[in-house]
Amino acid sequence: MLEEQLKKLECHFTWDLLKEDADLNYLEIKFTESLLVESDHDGGFNEKALECLEKAKEVHNDHSYNIVTYGDLAWLHHHLAEKTKANVYLEKLAQIPGVFAIPAEELLREVVSEKAWTFLRYSKKHYIKAKEIFYEALQKEPEDKEWNTGYSFALFHLEGLEIREDKRIPFEESPAVNQLKRALKLDPDNAMIHVFMGLKCYKNKRNAESWKHMKQALDMAPYDLGVILSVAKFMKKEQCYDMALEVLRKMLEKAPDSSQEGARLNPDFVYPQIELALRYAEFGSYAKAREKFQELFARPNLKSADLQAWHRIYGDFNLYRLGSEATAVQHYKEGMALQKVSTEWKICKNRLHKVLRNTRNDVYQIREFMNSLRESP
Repeated sequence: MLEEQLKKLECHFTWDLLKEDADLNYLEIKFTESLLVESDHDGGFNEKALECLEKAKEVHNDHSYNIVTYGDLAWLHHHLAEKTKANVYLEKLAQIPGVFAIPAEELLREVVSEKAWTFLRYSKKHYIKAKEIFYEALQKEPEDKEWNTGYSFALFHLEGLEIREDKRIPFEESPAVNQLKRALKLDPDNAMIHVFMGLKCYKNKRNAESWKHMKQALDMAPYDLGVILSVAKFMKKEQCYDMALEVLRKMLEKAPDSSQEGARLNPDFVYPQIELALRYAEFGSYAKAREKFQELFARPNLKSADLQAWHRIYGDFNLYRLGSEATAVQHYKEGMALQKVSTEWKICKNRLHKVLRNTRNDVYQIREFMNSLRESP
């Protein structure tokens, strides 16, 4: 009976989001990864997800936003075999008019919005679903800023899946470009619209226009992590490495006070620092990258999940950038030794298996290490 009620909810657990499909950057996935625990049934993952959702509930006290959050919480308590608590959230949802809307087309705006943006941000496999939701919403509210912006972003991402230059839609004929222009008229202060317009211009060799849009985006949102990372990546493509690092540094100086999204995902703001270290590595500044990684490791009171992520990412840095397989293996082992405190545990395990397949005689004693983990209580 309970599970049947749960299946009627509109939330992350009922939207067919699979962890293996996720192609978000690490900062974004930090928040959503713990929600997708249906295949893990591991108490640590569920407790972590519960902590994230409780924080979200505290930040947003209005019922409208809490519709999806309440649904997620009901599912999580169900996974934790806490039937009474699951029912508490089902009862809260039942008190909100329109939550159990039939037909589905009559879903409340807040639910439609969360669903569409989740599909768009989570995986390229869901871009079409996102596009369809935004398009349907536009049919009812054609001048709505959010629906126009979301629809333009969905078209942008779908067109971006074509990697062959000769197959790309010309700038003048691009539905994404036309929709981005419309969205920009309705919401001229939206920095990400400028970013996507800039990228469209860049791919069509309209570099002067690209820089114009990127600079406008930077002026509008100098401390927005998503904007900064996109602009920095663009600058890297233009071989303006010093400029890219400078905008990242400026953002990090102000981040704890100015980036609400980053603060929500990680109060200690660890992940933007990891992003900066990775950017140093991409630009070939390995000494600076190593220094930044070591600064992070020296932080007091790092949470186990953050420390596990650090070991995995620093291991990747050593393996793929420095060619130090032995050092990478050591960090993957240390990451695994922290137990299943995050999904990074499985990535560390996969990395070790990959090294094992590519080396002779198990020179790093990986099998022995794996066996020791199985034997530990």
